[in-house]
Amino acid sequence: GRALTPLEQYTEAIANFDKAIELNPADAQAYTGLAWNLLLDGRPIPALPYIEQALELEPNPISHHTRGILLALTGHFDEAVADLQVFVDAYEDSNDTQTLAIVEKRRDWIAALKAGHDPFTPEVLESLRHE
Repeated sequence: GRALTPLEQYTEAIANFDKAIELNPADAQAYTGLAWNLLLDGRPIPALPYIEQALELEPNPISHHTRGILLALTGHFDEAVADLQVFVDAYEDSNDTQTLAIVEKRRDWIAALKAGHDPFTPEVLESLRHE
């Protein structure tokens, strides 16, 4: 599944993550991967239960990041802010310039969401496919 995501083969990636979950229902990363691919495939609502399961199994900044985007896409801006902030807090002290650029984008999203604006334009969603 992870190898198929950058190739934008979301249907195949989703099937692979489904199989991984079937083989190991305690694999939090498989749930996150499944949710991420559903998000990139334009299906945020079906992705929510998977990311919730991932966070129940293993809370981590990447899963919070995914849930934050999913929540924003489904109109839950306040909850999205909280999840995206977990991601920002975890990585804001990174020494990696690419990571810091991603953190800065998330700060912009948080500011927009706090102002009641949806920052997830088609262009932003497309850019997620290439991060």
